[in-house]
Amino acid sequence: MAIPLFKRVPLDELTLRTITDRSAELFEVGLEDWSQFHRAVEKLKFIDQEIADTADLGSTNWLFRGQANSGWKITSALERFAPRIATLEEYYAHAYSPRYVIESSTGEKWDIRPPHEFDKDLQQAAAVPFVFNARPDEYSYLVYLRHHGFPSPLIDWTRSPYIAAFFAYSDAFQHKHERVAVFAYLEATGRGKATSPGNPTIYSLGPYTRTAPRHYIQQAEYTICLRRQGSDGRHEISEHTDAFAHRDSTQDVLVKFTLPRSEWRKALGYLDLHNMNAHTLYGSVDRLMEAVAVREMLLTD
Repeated sequence: MAIPLFKRVPLDELTLRTITDRSAELFEVGLEDWSQFHRAVEKLKFIDQEIADTADLGSTNWLFRGQANSGWKITSALERFAPRIATLEEYYAHAYSPRYVIESSTGEKWDIRPPHEFDKDLQQAAAVPFVFNARPDEYSYLVYLRHHGFPSPLIDWTRSPYIAAFFAYSDAFQHKHERVAVFAYLEATGRGKATSPGNPTIYSLGPYTRTAPRHYIQQAEYTICLRRQGSDGRHEISEHTDAFAHRDSTQDVLVKFTLPRSEWRKALGYLDLHNMNAHTLYGSVDRLMEAVAVREMLLTD
């Protein structure tokens, strides 16, 4: 697997022309302090408007992901799990097996296909998202599992750059990493989305599903990366970094904004003032205690 390299560019040079250059690079913008993050958000909004003014086939929205260490790559919980689950078909079978245990314990119900039917319909689907559109409860079920700790091939994003910044900084005061990262991902830039069966492809599965309330509180969306195998047509679960390494210049744009970890107090103070903290984004009593502790012990002079 080729590991994609990020081209470092100044914030002022981040434009639509830059991110759609034929070199199809990924971009890293080093921000000096928290105040520059607001400028970065405005830059992305300006690029959005540029795309809207020139789009032929429509565009997608920026999605954001915050990580506590700028050196970490984008990986799913399933990638960090052992043993390795090779295909979406295999993963679905593993997820389906405990369905009745989960329904009995939670009181939730999902109308989902048994694995052999899911496999058949996945083979016939023109694109992976269509197989979930036919039975919305399956996407709902997989998102529910992902939110509650079951290893998942889904990467979670948010439509809010500030919610992503919260996840980047939420426990930064406990770490020694020099910089945190907020990734900005744009699936398409107004020229459509091209796919190739033999190459890893990132599929965006969208925001609408019936699942845990925090999905909507966090403005969450999900992506999955798959490669159609030639021999039997099964869908190999691939790493997002592999797809980014082979991206086309007009799609799968990825920008990594890095910020000093030392700015955590300014960042968390700003976000808490705008009602983004562990309690509001998760909604549990445990997270309420976390939010109050941060506010009273770390953010109060």
